[in-house]
Amino acid sequence: MDPLHEQFILEAMKVASQHRVLQRGCDVARVGVMILTTRGNVFTGLAIVQPSGLGNCAEYGAVHSMLMAGNETEICMAVAVSSDGIVLPPCGRCREFFYNINRANLAMRCLWQERPGAPLQVSTLAELLPANWQTALWANRD
Repeated sequence: MDPLHEQFILEAMKVASQHRVLQRGCDVARVGVMILTTRGNVFTGLAIVQPSGLGNCAEYGAVHSMLMAGNETEICMAVAVSSDGIVLPPCGRCREFFYNINRANLAMRCLWQERPGAPLQVSTLAELLPANWQTALWANRD
């Protein structure tokens, strides 16, 4: 495994290791994430799960931290890890979120595994978001 990838996975795992149940149906840090900006800054976030569906993915927390720290919006790499150690790709909602923050994020690299124990995959956001509905919508409006 690439030592840099291993370091990023460990950062996300530190966040996910904080997994705890706040009360029945509401838990935090089932997934932890680490994002690296193109300027070299690292931000982390944790997932919040609520029975009402009002929770947030870990990626949202990391991006919120990034935006609060300054005016960075371009992400170089993202890695999300579940509390049981599985490296996850961003969900569809988070893929759209990364793209909406900055279209240049299509070039960001995402680490993930197809299933527990599977080899680590590296994909760009563009590869994970191949049929981008916004491309057609905004084609003649930019």
